[in-house]
Amino acid sequence: GNQHVCQPAVNGIVPIVRQTLLNNGLDLEHYQPDVTLRTRQRSTYSPEYRFVIGVACALRARKQLEHLFETVRQLPADVGLVMAGGPIPEEKDYAAFLLHHGRELLGPRLIALGHLTELRPFYNSLDLFVNTSQEEACSLS
Repeated sequence: GNQHVCQPAVNGIVPIVRQTLLNNGLDLEHYQPDVTLRTRQRSTYSPEYRFVIGVACALRARKQLEHLFETVRQLPADVGLVMAGGPIPEEKDYAAFLLHHGRELLGPRLIALGHLTELRPFYNSLDLFVNTSQEEACSLS
């Protein structure tokens, strides 16, 4: 939505001078396809993968990544899975188990990058982005 759509709901509660619009979305000027960036980032994974699937999320149970691991396991060997994200403090043991399980199923086909501060190279390197989350709080994936 935008500020004009939301404004009637807060009129009389929050003074107009105190209202601020916080954009909740991707900067489409920044997140553009870039062949050079794609080639450079892909070469850091494993260039032998014909097709690269990616997921970016916290490593926690509600993200249901084990389903993605099982699905990729059933795909041809030249399909890789690149995962951006890491554990949250409350679920570090689960994250360690999840990574171990993923590596058992996929071996070197699972490339875990950990937390990334810049996702543009990651997104550009993918052929398919997957969101396995049971729920998405901010819908930014």
